[in-house]
Amino acid sequence: MENRKRTFIVLLVLGLTLIGAYIFFSYLEKEMACNLISIVNAAAGTGMLLYGYYLSSFKKSIGRVLLLYALGCFFWMLGDIFWLMAHLRGRDPGESLAGIYAYTGTNIFLFSAVLLFIYYQFKKWKSMQLVLDAVTLAVMSAFLVWITFFHKDTGWATLLLQDGWSSALSIVLDFLICFGLLVMFYFIKNSRIPLYILLMSMGVASFSLADLYYYYVYANAQYIPNSILDVVYIASFLPIALGGLWKPLLHEDTLFVISPAKTAGKTWYLLFLFPLTAFLVEGFHASDFFHFILIIAMYKISSDQVRSASAKEDLYRKEMEINLLLEKRVEEQYGELVFLANHDAVTQLKNRRYFVKSLDEALQEAAHGETVAVFFVDLDRFKIINDTLGHDVGDKVLIEISRRMQDCCQDHGVLARLGGDEFAVFLKGWYSRSEVSRVAGEIIDACSKTILVKEHKLHVTISLGIAFYPHDADNRIALMRNADVAMYRAKAQGYNRYVFYDPFFVESIGKKGEIEVMLRKANMEQDFELYYQPQFDMLEDRLIGAEALISWKSSEYGYISPEEFIPVAEEINYIIQIGKWVMNEAINQIIQWNTTHDINLKMGINISPKQLQDDEFLGILKNLIDRESFCSAWIDAEITENVLMESDNRINGIFEELKGMQVSVSVDDFGSGYSSLGYLNKFPFDRIKIDQSLIRELAEENTNATQVRKAIISMAEAMGIGVIAEGVETAEQFDILKSLGCPQGQGFYLGRPVSAKEFEEMFIRNHS
Repeated sequence: MENRKRTFIVLLVLGLTLIGAYIFFSYLEKEMACNLISIVNAAAGTGMLLYGYYLSSFKKSIGRVLLLYALGCFFWMLGDIFWLMAHLRGRDPGESLAGIYAYTGTNIFLFSAVLLFIYYQFKKWKSMQLVLDAVTLAVMSAFLVWITFFHKDTGWATLLLQDGWSSALSIVLDFLICFGLLVMFYFIKNSRIPLYILLMSMGVASFSLADLYYYYVYANAQYIPNSILDVVYIASFLPIALGGLWKPLLHEDTLFVISPAKTAGKTWYLLFLFPLTAFLVEGFHASDFFHFILIIAMYKISSDQVRSASAKEDLYRKEMEINLLLEKRVEEQYGELVFLANHDAVTQLKNRRYFVKSLDEALQEAAHGETVAVFFVDLDRFKIINDTLGHDVGDKVLIEISRRMQDCCQDHGVLARLGGDEFAVFLKGWYSRSEVSRVAGEIIDACSKTILVKEHKLHVTISLGIAFYPHDADNRIALMRNADVAMYRAKAQGYNRYVFYDPFFVESIGKKGEIEVMLRKANMEQDFELYYQPQFDMLEDRLIGAEALISWKSSEYGYISPEEFIPVAEEINYIIQIGKWVMNEAINQIIQWNTTHDINLKMGINISPKQLQDDEFLGILKNLIDRESFCSAWIDAEITENVLMESDNRINGIFEELKGMQVSVSVDDFGSGYSSLGYLNKFPFDRIKIDQSLIRELAEENTNATQVRKAIISMAEAMGIGVIAEGVETAEQFDILKSLGCPQGQGFYLGRPVSAKEFEEMFIRNHS
């Protein structure tokens, strides 16, 4: 933009310099120099206007006007050249037909430019009103000129034609140019006029008025070459050229300078200026005054009729526009209703209605041997996001998850949001089990990447269940139900997993009700037992503690996995009683080990979120510590990461109470769900336990995974927070963690959970 402004200024200075030089040589009566400067000036104007056309983005409208102006300048340059050639040959330049025709060409193209511009400016006018305005002004102007200039002498026609048709044509065109500019400025509907229009209009008006004056003085044998008249001639091309460059070169068409009349036909009283001018010049003549009044009256009556008809037409047009607008809005709303009938309003995915209909069609059209695989996808612990960060953040998470799933499924099948945080996909074709597994893995990998919402970094996990038609079900209802069952099985086995449907799952659902009944009848002292998994300082190969893990041996079913009975215990609040029993057993056991063997091990005790919500939890723990009178620093309370998403004040209050008891706090399963490194500085806990899902990826030659684990370890240690890796199951994982500087670890490679007696034999005594 700065370069274009400099170019404009340079061209302005060039034009002013040529005009100044012409004036200077005219004063010195150097006719040859003046002729050459006039040629150069016209050539410069032609070039500037062509450059403006080249830059213009409106080549089919205003650009055409610039081309006509350029042709006008070009023909003036030709006229000057023919004038100079006649002068050099010693002939009268005024008798050169080539020069006369070239100069007439200038009038023709300037008039054409004005006429074309007026067309572009007024093509949206009511044509009848425009014609009426133009004819009235033309008649009034011609009548006024005939009275004041020709004094009502009919000899003016002879005067016009005395130098041939070209002179007469030039005079008529000059008059029409002035008249056209008058119409444009007086009756333009816009409230203000852009500067580039004003510049070009001033240049054309100056040329036409100078041309009219030239023919006047020439007819009366009073023309003097290179006089002030010729200065006006050559100077008129500069504003035309600058106006042509202003809009395309500077793009500053928002600068306005005047405010003309706004509405045609309503300013009829200004036509009285014509008889007033005639009166001031020629005095009062009743016949002239009568003719002017007659024309004005006819204009007023006709204009009122035209404007009345125009108003009716406008009302009709507005009515049509309103009808079209209403039809368009009805059509848009119908389109929206059709869209909402088949799409989810939040994620823009297909909805349950569309999914069910499409799945029914897919099952009906499935060829023999063709497979339809249905995926049910659920976001794990999504309610925590809505409850703690708000539904706005939750919606953004859903939108991002849906986008990622869409990227994975766009080439495979139909994806839909069933409601809440539940999604469904079905694939139709000749898919093998391994191909379906690959798609499921892609979905899990895509959804598990960090999601950024405002200042929150969220790590979302999903559970995915898969059922096949016709292997797992022969109808749509059973197929969707079985995929849903498989999804809940995946959720029970951990996060970021997919599970294929198995008929055994239906039996396990019935078993859940039986587990609830057995829990209520269970004898904790006889049926439950604690197992202990060792925790080591991996850098020093030193036993540092144990994690207490509950085991339940039912007299009816045998051993029941914690993954099966803990969720049931959470639902029925039986976990409060289990937690109290675990704390009592684990505390007694750590006291026995540390006092008997004179060691300083820590006992990790898992604390359920339901226990933290229990107002009696802290009191129960404090009573146990006071009753046994032991070092409470031996206890490490392990809480799950989703607890961190709750109210800051409440969690901080619990942490402070535990600190007051000298009980350390570890965040269990760190990195498996929505936790982030931001919590390291937000809550006063002592240690993070890196989830085994993050450890499992270390041996998969995943450089990014290694760097993420390294960042967690480095940042935690820099803030004085301990780190322990869960699920260390191979020597390779152990070596990588040591190389990353991870200080502590637990897992099958280091030691499996065993009874208290076995733990003492295998780890405490052997370690000692």
